Amino acid sequence: MPVIGSVANWYILIPDLTSLSRVAPLYIFWYHNSRMINYDQERGGVVVHMETEPRVMSRLTIADARPSDSGNYTCDAENTEAASITVYITQGNKIAAIQPRDVNHSSLLQSSAGIIFVTAIFEHLLHTIFICRRFMNIPSLIPLPD
Repeated sequence: MPVIGSVANWYILIPDLTSLSRVAPLYIFWYHNSRMINYDQERGGVVVHMETEPRVMSRLTIADARPSDSGNYTCDAENTEAASITVYITQGNKIAAIQPRDVNHSSLLQSSAGIIFVTAIFEHLLHTIFICRRFMNIPSLIPLPD
C-alpha cells in the first residue's frame, strides 16, 4: 500500500495479443476517478510509460503520493477491456490512529478481526486480478512491491 510522500507505481500487462490475432495498442490511457491523468499538469509528478517488447505493458508512476491520490485507477488500452484498481494512500503503519482513544480489549479484538477480514478480501481480489484474468485474456493492474 503506498504511503504519503512515497512513489507509487502500478503496471498493467496486456494479454498475449499474438494469440488473439490483434495488434499492440497504439495508446493506453490511465484514469484517476474517471479523470484522464496521462498528461496531468495540474497534479504534476505523474508519468505514464509504455513498453511493447517482450510484452505490451504500461507503468503509471505517481511521485510524492498524497491522500488525494487515493481512489479508483483505471487503465484503458485500445483493443482490450479496461482494468481498474482501488488505491488507498496511507500514513504508513498507523492503523491504531483510526481507533477511538478509549479502546477496550473487546473493541480491539473486533478491530483486529475486521483487519483480518479486509486482508482476506484483498487476497481474494489479488487472486482474481493476477491469476484468473491471466486465463481470461483480460489486462490486470499489478502494483510494484515497495
